Amino acid sequence: MLHLPRSDRYPGYLGNVTTCAPRGELQMQDEAPQIHFDKAVHAAERISQLVRMRVRQTVHTHFFACIVVLASVVSLSSWTLLSNEEIGTSVKVQLRLCTGALKQLGDLWPIAQTALLQVQGVAQEISSSRKAASQVEE
Repeated sequence: MLHLPRSDRYPGYLGNVTTCAPRGELQMQDEAPQIHFDKAVHAAERISQLVRMRVRQTVHTHFFACIVVLASVVSLSSWTLLSNEEIGTSVKVQLRLCTGALKQLGDLWPIAQTALLQVQGVAQEISSSRKAASQVEE
């Protein structure tokens, strides 16, 4: 997840997700931002695999909630960058898994509930802008 800030695929309004995912200034320039984004996407997919494991969410610590938030940020970034044809279901499935996990974790850890509201707010914003853009194209 350390790779996402080094990529050029971090839309500005994702800064609205501040819980567990602070957006700092990038100190070094990298010549291969796509590689960093690909690694972040791979990490988010692995986190989704952890969420799918048959373990009660209540045995996780609040750090696991932060990991899920970071996976959500990467999935939201992917959603903003892909066209409707490219999205498929994987990004949406990952977002649903992450929001479901945050909802369950929110019963135990207040930070997860706060992060859930932030992730849902950004997701609604992205969905609205995509719908508006598709109506303009028609």
